[in-house]
Amino acid sequence: MKTTTETTARRERMKFPPSEQSKGLPRPVVRAAPAVTLGLVLALLVVAGGAGACAALKSSSSELPAWRAEDAPRADEDYFYGTGCAPARISNHFFQRDTARERARVDLAHAVHEFALSELSGDTTAARRVVERTLPGHEIVDRHRDEEGNLCMRSRLSRARVEKAIREAGD
Repeated sequence: MKTTTETTARRERMKFPPSEQSKGLPRPVVRAAPAVTLGLVLALLVVAGGAGACAALKSSSSELPAWRAEDAPRADEDYFYGTGCAPARISNHFFQRDTARERARVDLAHAVHEFALSELSGDTTAARRVVERTLPGHEIVDRHRDEEGNLCMRSRLSRARVEKAIREAGD
């Protein structure tokens, strides 16, 4: 029969890996795999960078900017534009930001698709290819949070880039 001290000593040996038992090192408080730790650090940097980038684009006025109007143009001589809003009921700031960004991207894709359809005489396959080729080059150029907490973003895409893709699709 084992004594209490032998049982306690056995339990203590089982808590440590053999390499640490021989060194007499204290048991580490938290053990995380290096990949997990690196992943967490990178995730925090990405989130902090994204939040900082959005803060730099923030509209300063309390009234609605012109691009938030219902009849705001979706294109001008240089760019195509898309606007997306996320409601205040999305309580997580990061989800709200991503939702507004994605909706702005989708609105921009619709504007480019309509233009490409008109230029390509209704060829939907070619118009879809134009959108797929050009949309990765879009950028968020403005954002606005209204009094209710709704977040809106505006994205843009170079008209020259779209016209070049249409010329290539037409050939």
